[in-house]
Amino acid sequence: MSDMLKEKSELAHIHPGQRERRTTPFRHAPWVGLLLGLALLLITLLLALCLGSVFIDPPTAFRALFAFDGSTAQDIVRNLRFPRVLIAVCVGSSLAIAGL
Repeated sequence: MSDMLKEKSELAHIHPGQRERRTTPFRHAPWVGLLLGLALLLITLLLALCLGSVFIDPPTAFRALFAFDGSTAQDIVRNLRFPRVLIAVCVGSSLAIAGL
């Protein structure tokens, strides 16, 4: 019985609408989670540009985005993979904003 009274006395000073605070790993530095998410997004984007029925190594994929040499790797990256990745990022961010 005394334990129950003790718990009630401890909870008596808490306002009814106030919740107990829970600690999260990124409570003190929320930007750390943002940077980790951004790094994970960039790695995933690079993998999406490189992997497919035709493997394109990362330096070639990077050059295909920014250099104009007319190679098949450039055609694959610019016309197929990059638009697909860009649409996926837009759809994913839209769904995140919508809360789904």
